[in-house]
Amino acid sequence: MTETSTFLISCEHGGNRVPARWRPLFAGHEKVLQSHRGYDLGILPFARRLAAELGAPIVTAEVTRLLVDLNRSPGTPGLFSEFSHSLSPPEKEEILRHYYHPYRQTVKEKAAELIAVGKRVIHLSIHSFTPQLHGKVRNADIGLLYDPARPLEKAFCLRWQKALKSRAPQMRVRRNYPYRGIGDGQVT
Repeated sequence: MTETSTFLISCEHGGNRVPARWRPLFAGHEKVLQSHRGYDLGILPFARRLAAELGAPIVTAEVTRLLVDLNRSPGTPGLFSEFSHSLSPPEKEEILRHYYHPYRQTVKEKAAELIAVGKRVIHLSIHSFTPQLHGKVRNADIGLLYDPARPLEKAFCLRWQKALKSRAPQMRVRRNYPYRGIGDGQVT
């Protein structure tokens, strides 16, 4: 079986939906849910369009990251937000069981299906970032995050950066900015 590459797209912060059971946690905080803290503004339509153009499977989540951050590992401080961190352990486990684990499992299963038919999977976890955070302006339009210790990831992002710059020279495309590619996340 000849190995070919294919993309798998995931979008962990695609929406700001609060399931009915957890709405009381966010009463009076609707403005926060509508902000970048509640979800990655504009990213879901972009991720869907990218997946369609690449002919790639896509896994999306529309539950707000303020309930549980699907892009964080279990046990990390950012997994639950200031709205959900004080929930009881059984309530947190319920959230993980209903939203976190099924999402993560679906991404793993999609990757496994592609690998089983001889594909090399290039997993792109699509996010947006706010242009200003804590009063500091970020000087990038596009950030490509990767683990520099992984040669294929590095080479892919270098080529992607070059291609993006050639097609849209006005765009500021940076690698491992505004975050580092080795940080905690879905693809690490």
